[in-house]
Amino acid sequence: MDRFMDIYGLNTTSESPLVFYPNLPDYILYLTVVSCILSLIGSLNILLAYIYVPDIQNFARKLFVYLTAANSLDNFGVIIGLIRYFIINDDTRAFVGWNSIKLLDICVFQALVTSYAPSVSFFWTTMIAFYIFMQVESPKTAKAMSKNSCLLLYHVIGWGLPAILCMVPLYYDVYGENFSTYTGPWCWIRSGLTRKETVTWMFVSVKGWEFFTYLVTAAVFMLILWTRYKKKRNPFTVNDASYNSLFPSDRFLMYTWLLLVLLRLPGNIRLALLLNNPTGNYPGRTLLMTIQSTLDASQAFTNFVCFFYFEKRILAFLYRCRCKCRDKEKNYGTLMNA
Repeated sequence: MDRFMDIYGLNTTSESPLVFYPNLPDYILYLTVVSCILSLIGSLNILLAYIYVPDIQNFARKLFVYLTAANSLDNFGVIIGLIRYFIINDDTRAFVGWNSIKLLDICVFQALVTSYAPSVSFFWTTMIAFYIFMQVESPKTAKAMSKNSCLLLYHVIGWGLPAILCMVPLYYDVYGENFSTYTGPWCWIRSGLTRKETVTWMFVSVKGWEFFTYLVTAAVFMLILWTRYKKKRNPFTVNDASYNSLFPSDRFLMYTWLLLVLLRLPGNIRLALLLNNPTGNYPGRTLLMTIQSTLDASQAFTNFVCFFYFEKRILAFLYRCRCKCRDKEKNYGTLMNA
């Protein structure tokens, strides 16, 4: 902790969180790294599957790909935070040229990325839920929503609005080192602020939009179930396999918000405990931090597992490719022996 405090010259106050995690257990770092790598691999597989398997392409899947891109961006931000942590705690002095100003700039940049990317994923999750609801309530409206002319509006909401929201904390210089008090091994809202200021900026940058997403998507989910029951309409149809329809395997998209809630639950529990006890002396804090660091970085991997589990046509496509390769090898061998 002394080296962290020496680098940034920060001191705790009675109104600031008092527990620091400057020397984190190695297993937290390793689990976070593994989680990020698996998520990036999962994101790449989702993208490749969408591009090279035409049978699975529809508008809902396109929105899902954008959600995956946001999760990947978050993983890159976490990796930046991990690299910075390793630099600060490097005992070999290999990074002696990295002064506190460089490290603080990296910290602020990483905090901006890891605030922006989750906010983007929240907005895309909400738009996916709303689009599925319109498929149930009014298929004609959903078809109009899936036109390319409307796609610009989706991008403005999904990418542009979170950028504006995350620039506000940057303008007020509240991003920075928090010594993993309420995050994993990465930066967010800096230490040195009062408790009220810290909570306010948490909600302005990420948490407010996170809880807003939970409320909206849960309400939309209930409306989808009610509308399906009332109108006896199943939007996940096989007969209309067009770009504007939903596939039976798109059912998992209805539950992306629930996965989001579960994966981010440890971090929210940890934040609630910290707000209730600013000294941070609550039981199981290291365990909660370990789970938070692992799950927060695993959203893309979780989506990948669900996507490939429900979408059987991807496996069928890979099987056909394998059979074609075998046939080519067999034909090539026959020609060589002729």
